[in-house]
Amino acid sequence: MIMTHELWLDGRLFTSPSQMHVFLARILHFPAEYGNNWDALYDMLTSLSAPVCIYFTAFNNLQQQWGRPASVFRRVLQDAAAADSFLQIHFFSVH
Repeated sequence: MIMTHELWLDGRLFTSPSQMHVFLARILHFPAEYGNNWDALYDMLTSLSAPVCIYFTAFNNLQQQWGRPASVFRRVLQDAAAADSFLQIHFFSVH
């Protein structure tokens, strides 16, 4: 049986896209040559070797803090999940 890895992310804790890239690269074991950009993130998320379920809380805070890059990030996550059956994404807002 293949085990699903669960990853809980809190949007209040990430102050920049670069911080998010570094965190995801570390926790998901991306290769050293990971490009720290949206295209590279999509490539990594669509080539997972085991199921990953990402729960993203307080995404609304991330949108307020980052602006447009948060929308791009969300679209990358959604597109990657649609393209790869190993990836599931769930977003939750905190008020």
